[in-house]
Amino acid sequence: MRADRRPPFTNTPPKTPRLKTPLLKNVPPEHSERTLRLLQVYGRIGTRLLHRSDLRDGRDCLRLAVIAQLRGWSQEALQWLHRAGEAGQTEAVALLHDARWEEAAVRLAYRYGREYLRAEARRTGVAMFFFRLAAEKGHAEAAYELAVAHQKKGEDWEAAIWFRRAAAKGHPGAATKFDGASQQLARTPWNQDGALPVEVMDMGAGYGPPGGGRRVADPHA
Repeated sequence: MRADRRPPFTNTPPKTPRLKTPLLKNVPPEHSERTLRLLQVYGRIGTRLLHRSDLRDGRDCLRLAVIAQLRGWSQEALQWLHRAGEAGQTEAVALLHDARWEEAAVRLAYRYGREYLRAEARRTGVAMFFFRLAAEKGHAEAAYELAVAHQKKGEDWEAAIWFRRAAAKGHPGAATKFDGASQQLARTPWNQDGALPVEVMDMGAGYGPPGGGRRVADPHA
């Protein structure tokens, strides 16, 4: 029998369908269509994690499911959950039937952030990525950890915003940290256009640019 006329193997598992995602508009021409789709769903750090993942590893697939779900791509998240379950990840199998799957994804994102923070090769940027995913869904501990990471990097505005969010969600130490960050900001010179993240202004009375400058919302909030 000719090699090109062999019957198909019936025991070959079906291929996982490609993720269908919309294209970004007004992007540099050097980016491929596939890359743009991945960036839309997973973000820059998430896309790097995707490229470094073993797609036969259920743990890696579950991590990608969490990223997709918390970034608002439920269909892609479901595909990764199925793939993780097929790879033997029992946690993913349970989550496939969990009506509160997004809440579980938030807890997992926080857990991943802690793991990256504690890893031997400390990967703070990836940890902050997962903390932010969880914090944006209201996880108080993730918001606090994200604020601390920003503070260590000298990013005082961002630290104050996330301390404030953590305090609003009931984190016991976040309010004191926010007060300290706010006092630090009060001693920081204003930039030329008098811009200040709107969440910081709303939190504390008496913080305002000289001459009544404009209020600017945090683009990442």
